[in-house]
Amino acid sequence: MSANKKLLRDSIGFAAFAIVTLSAFLLALILSIKLTGRVFCEERIDVYAALGELLLVTVIAVGEVIAFFELRHIAKDRDFHSWVELQRVWTDVEFVKQRGVIFKRMDSREAFQTPWSAEDEDIAKWACRKMDEFAHLAQFFGEKRVLLVWDDPLAKAWIVLEEIVKKERDFAKWQEKWSAFSKIGPMAVDKVVSEGRDPRRKWAMGRSN
Repeated sequence: MSANKKLLRDSIGFAAFAIVTLSAFLLALILSIKLTGRVFCEERIDVYAALGELLLVTVIAVGEVIAFFELRHIAKDRDFHSWVELQRVWTDVEFVKQRGVIFKRMDSREAFQTPWSAEDEDIAKWACRKMDEFAHLAQFFGEKRVLLVWDDPLAKAWIVLEEIVKKERDFAKWQEKWSAFSKIGPMAVDKVVSEGRDPRRKWAMGRSN
């Protein structure tokens, strides 16, 4: 299941749980008022049975409310830890250095079309592995949410590294290798292109970073 579908499922689940919890709370409130009235206003009643019902309904209602807020806390905690892990991978010192190397190929069309040296290709493969690790973590946080922050560098990374990914897949005879990166990378490219931020436009303008 994709992260976006999972996020939608969680949102629907929270909404349904909130409705059930609110209904249970209102029912408990109504029954509590009714039972309290029976205890104090009616003469012929088993007081202990009524109080037992009242206590049971109250406990159920409180339990529903507590469970609802606990689930919300768990979801927020999961999002926080996913964000921390994304930041940890992205700001890794070596990963930052390797991105600097591969992103130089975006400076101009000539740099982009320069054949890969053996050293740079090794760096590119290492970068692909880290990009794939980052992309797997993005699935837990939500790919669309990740693209709100990292769409530009992810798009540049895919433009540069797509050739390396395809070459490595053919070499390894493993077409699903680095699949997470190969999913979010094109999504990032489509996003920046649709928003008029295609980083390759500067090549046609004859300028570089």
